[in-house]
Amino acid sequence: KTPANTMYDNYNYPAGADTPQAPWNQQQQRPRTFAVEAFCTMHTKGDTIETDQYTRPNAPEDPAPSIEDVDLEPAWRQQHHSLGDFLHMFCLIAQEYIDNVGEQQLPPRHPRARTARVLRQMVAEADLWHEDEEQFCVMPA
Repeated sequence: KTPANTMYDNYNYPAGADTPQAPWNQQQQRPRTFAVEAFCTMHTKGDTIETDQYTRPNAPEDPAPSIEDVDLEPAWRQQHHSLGDFLHMFCLIAQEYIDNVGEQQLPPRHPRARTARVLRQMVAEADLWHEDEEQFCVMPA
């Protein structure tokens, strides 16, 4: 039989249990705010463009145009959309949806009301993204 007082003995804990490193002796840290910049790199999009802004070949027998000093950006922008364009269009469409749902005065748990709340958060966050750089270069044939 075990003595009755061992049941109430406070020193029957595992080694290290009474140290500050024990999990129950740890204090939860207060949340802190940190300034963070996120850099996202998207995959390169390859496509074709048509432009008459190129240098003619020096020799008549050379059919390939020279690509030196060719500014491809205007032709690209006329024929394609950038990620910034897509983000801007998303915000316009989302804001229209948010406005329509707001006019309907739906209950907060309605699926469209929940979607509007998420879209409102996404639009607010989309305003924080900025397009830093775009590069245009001719791909080898």
